Amino acid sequence: MGGGRVARALSSALVSAGCRTVMSGRDAGKIADAAAGCGAEWVLMDDIRPSDCVIIAVSDDAVAEVSSRVADMASSDGMSWRDTVVAHTSGTVPLSKLDARLPHRGVFYPLLSFTGRCDDFASAPLLIEGSDSSAADMLSSLAGALGSRYAVMGSKERGMVHLAAVFANNFAVRMQSLAFELCSSYGIDYELLRPLVAGASLRAATAGVDPHDCQTGPASRGDVTTIERHKAMLAGDAHLSAVYDLITESIMKTRK
Repeated sequence: MGGGRVARALSSALVSAGCRTVMSGRDAGKIADAAAGCGAEWVLMDDIRPSDCVIIAVSDDAVAEVSSRVADMASSDGMSWRDTVVAHTSGTVPLSKLDARLPHRGVFYPLLSFTGRCDDFASAPLLIEGSDSSAADMLSSLAGALGSRYAVMGSKERGMVHLAAVFANNFAVRMQSLAFELCSSYGIDYELLRPLVAGASLRAATAGVDPHDCQTGPASRGDVTTIERHKAMLAGDAHLSAVYDLITESIMKTRK
């Protein structure tokens, strides 16, 4: 259920894994286009039928509403829906947000940054949670079909993983965006920095490596002279100055 990046990537992966996959949404034109791009079938959201698993892949704010609509349909035809597992894909929405009328509820959260390109489920772990053994078994089977590693994790712990992922992924990319803007403002080719960025990412992502041990630069050395020089260079940009000060202070507090 849904036609955004997560829904499209998941549908494509399921189709490739040999699963019969039907996408659903409110807008016939949009969902038909999304389904065509994934090789899936499609129906309007109110026309979905019972299946092994219904996956709600919509915005976090819409999960409760959509699950309520599914529960309404299930309640009107309870026998057909009694074995269906209904799961959402959010990292932050707790399992309890799914309508309690649904007998088998779950979470199927792919720890992957969806860009619309190279969304490889086999390379990313899935965090799953089930309200009962039927839901957990179904979702672990789906993970296996996708070739994904998975971990069973409660809503609180999953929310913390999502928060950590924001620091590790979103904030790291934002830092690179700021570096790009800084280079552009001085007419400097950002390509000069790409090997540095790639090397740092590779070191920090190496299995078993403590990212603290990968930290380099003036703040990690306690090089106050260079730090003050940098601050002087940023004196005309209040935003970049504030970011620089905050990150520098954080590194200096934890430097080894």
